[in-house]
Amino acid sequence: MSRWHVCFCESRSDRWWKRFLRPGFSHVFAYMVIAEDLSLVVDRTETELNIYHSNAQEPEDCIVVEYESRVMPTGLMPNLGTCVSITKHLLGIRDPRIITPWQLYQHLEDHYGSLKAQEA
Repeated sequence: MSRWHVCFCESRSDRWWKRFLRPGFSHVFAYMVIAEDLSLVVDRTETELNIYHSNAQEPEDCIVVEYESRVMPTGLMPNLGTCVSITKHLLGIRDPRIITPWQLYQHLEDHYGSLKAQEA
């Protein structure tokens, strides 16, 4: 099992589809604490998949949900074109109805996670 911190925030993008997303929930990324003051961050932007180490503390201006992944991601990774799809894959969530960061947040809160931090 893996403990992920799923961060929901406002995207820096000004793309047209952002108007259809809930304010404050236009982007999602995840990180895992791997050692004291060291995290592995997985962040899918609109142009690339970023995987890197960070020694930063809690991300600012994010709502963070802790999630204990119950399954390891396996098989092909369908539709890694969005931040939601890559995060769902990391968490082992296979529900095809979850397509926006807000829907993922609702799913985690309703079924698995615990609200860890909220910053405006």
